[in-house]
Amino acid sequence: MLGRLPWVSGDALWRAEDWFRGYGEPMVIVTRMIPGMRALISFTAGALGMGAVKFGVYTAIGSALWDVVLMGWGYAPAADWSVVSAAAQGSWPPRWDRPPSA
Repeated sequence: MLGRLPWVSGDALWRAEDWFRGYGEPMVIVTRMIPGMRALISFTAGALGMGAVKFGVYTAIGSALWDVVLMGWGYAPAADWSVVSAAAQGSWPPRWDRPPSA
C-alpha cells in the first residue's frame, strides 16, 4: 500500500522497514520526539502489522515524554524572564549592571 503513495519511494520504504525491524517497536517512543519521523513511523508501524493498541501505548508514552521536555524548556526561562524579554526586544545581551525595568 505505501509503495503506491506518490511521496514514498520504494527505497525509502525498504530503509524504513529495515530500520523498524532492526531497532524494534519501542522506537515509536523515540520517533515521537523527532520532527518528520512522527508521521513516517505511523505508516511504517501500520504497514509492518503493529497492533493499534500497542502503537497507541507507545505513542502516548513518547508524546508524554516530549510534552515534559517542552514544558521544561518553557519553565526554565520563567525563573529569569527579564533575560527572555530583553532577547525578544532586541537588547541582547542583557545588561547585568542594572536591574531589569518593570
